[in-house]
Amino acid sequence: MADEVFIPSFDDVPSEEPTLEQPETPEPPAESAPEEPVTNDPGTTVTAVPEELAARLDSMDAALAQLGELFRKKIDRTAFEEDVLKHNSAEIERYRSGVYEQIMTPLLKRVTSVVDAMNKTLAFLVTSEDEAAAQQAEDLAVYRDMLVDVLCDFGVTQFEPEVGGRFESGRHTLAMPRILTGDPAKRGAIIEVLSPGYELHGNVLDPAYVRAYTYKKGYVDPEPEQQQDKQDEQA
Repeated sequence: MADEVFIPSFDDVPSEEPTLEQPETPEPPAESAPEEPVTNDPGTTVTAVPEELAARLDSMDAALAQLGELFRKKIDRTAFEEDVLKHNSAEIERYRSGVYEQIMTPLLKRVTSVVDAMNKTLAFLVTSEDEAAAQQAEDLAVYRDMLVDVLCDFGVTQFEPEVGGRFESGRHTLAMPRILTGDPAKRGAIIEVLSPGYELHGNVLDPAYVRAYTYKKGYVDPEPEQQQDKQDEQA
């Protein structure tokens, strides 16, 4: 028996028809929860509960009150510090002035004493008719004026009492010999100013040198001409 040969036919092959793929339908997005309104952005609506809003306002009021209290304390502390600074500055200035006067006053007193001695010497030299004495008086006056300028640079002022004014102890030095008077109205009246005085800030460094009447009860005043002659003899 001859071998049978298998011959395939197209009828035996199953037909393969193309299939169209169905597009996937997208699932609807899940609904998101509604966001809470932001109260800090403009145009938003505040949906807070009235009790919560009241609590927030109370907290803000307390914070503002605390801030105001701190600011007031800062102002008070600043004003107090300024007052203390001004007070300390004034104290330091007074202390500095006091130390300055304590150091300079003894020196200035010595200088005024030298000037006073020069004035007394000049008063003697000008009465002399000697040419050499006149030249000495001129030279001495130049040095005296230089010392007076130095005193003025350090705040020393010169004062000269008025003739006819009253003698003041501490500001005036009475020249000797005394000129007596029995008239109570002339008691302490200044007759002549021999040299001016010097003071520093109201403190006398060197008193003025003057002639003044000394009252003596029962004393009989000489006649004006005799009184003038007596004063000339004393000078």
